[in-house]
Amino acid sequence: MVVGLNANLNEYRVGREVQISVVSDDQALIKLIPIKPYAKLEDGRLLIEFGNSASTTGLSPDSKYVFDKVFCIAVNSWESREVLLKLSVIENYGIVKIYSPDSLVSKSPEDASSEIIIPLNETSCVGFVINTKSVKLGTYTAKIKISATGG
Repeated sequence: MVVGLNANLNEYRVGREVQISVVSDDQALIKLIPIKPYAKLEDGRLLIEFGNSASTTGLSPDSKYVFDKVFCIAVNSWESREVLLKLSVIENYGIVKIYSPDSLVSKSPEDASSEIIIPLNETSCVGFVINTKSVKLGTYTAKIKISATGG
């Protein structure tokens, strides 16, 4: 005997508890690790300041600076699968570019860009190229947006 059952599920409601911990950048699932003295953790967030330390007050005008391995990114997860990271520089001046030897496109200072994509399953480091040509004296701010997808 064959019995068929046809049911259309229109709605299902259930209550479950979810716990979310917000931790500092160096303890998160995608870990940000400062490497150079001008990269540090402040209030749990990665802060990079070129030229605001005890040894220097800024960068020279009409110059190009290359800062290798400013910070590293690591997957701090129990899963062993690859994560695809997209890092984008958000700034209005066009002076900040990034690169990583592990990037799919911008692997060196010569081909640094405002956006890199890194397939990550361990640790990768990010470098900066800052070009102050034709930039007026002053303080400039940039942000780096990091988004991740499972590989």
